[in-house]
Amino acid sequence: MKRESIKLLAIASLALLCSASCKKQSTSSLDNNRTSLTGSVTAALDTSECTSPYLIVLESVTLVNGNYEWVWSIQNPNPGTGNDSTVQDLSHWDIELSNCLEFEEVVSAATSTDGVNWTSFQPTYQPDKTIKSVSSGDVIKFDVGTSGSAITYYKLVIIPDLHVDMQGTSYYKSGQKTGVGMQCFPGPGCGEMPDDGIIEAAQ
Repeated sequence: MKRESIKLLAIASLALLCSASCKKQSTSSLDNNRTSLTGSVTAALDTSECTSPYLIVLESVTLVNGNYEWVWSIQNPNPGTGNDSTVQDLSHWDIELSNCLEFEEVVSAATSTDGVNWTSFQPTYQPDKTIKSVSSGDVIKFDVGTSGSAITYYKLVIIPDLHVDMQGTSYYKSGQKTGVGMQCFPGPGCGEMPDDGIIEAAQ
């Protein structure tokens, strides 16, 4: 990634951290707050491979019952058959854990189509054979994708208080034409959050 893009990623991360003034609050509505978060992140990532082929947005990081709930959304910005620069639906999404996050520190995971009603599952950390052409390492697999331009939400609950790594590693699996690939995303990174460590959706 070019140095300019890395700088923009850092600016986006800082803006996201400061947008809620680092105060502990209850989780706010993802639907009501998505526009402001998406705008700030997308503006900074516009020239980065992190926005292609899917738009991955960190919606919130919230302290709940002593653990940290990370919520992302994924949207297909150009849905289609895979022809004429369109992108097929996401089949499923895999994420790698950073070096500072042990799998034993992962509490649970969930998916949602509206950011309100969640389907929880107990994640595993193992290779995904469907993406072996791009990765043979261990991943957490969210076995839910996207449909058209509709947004899908993904939640990971972890124990430690970690900062945002704007270049976390994830993998997408889609149809035959769009295929599989690696895509960076704003994930749990090494180090602690500043102040009280809470990111909330922008008010």
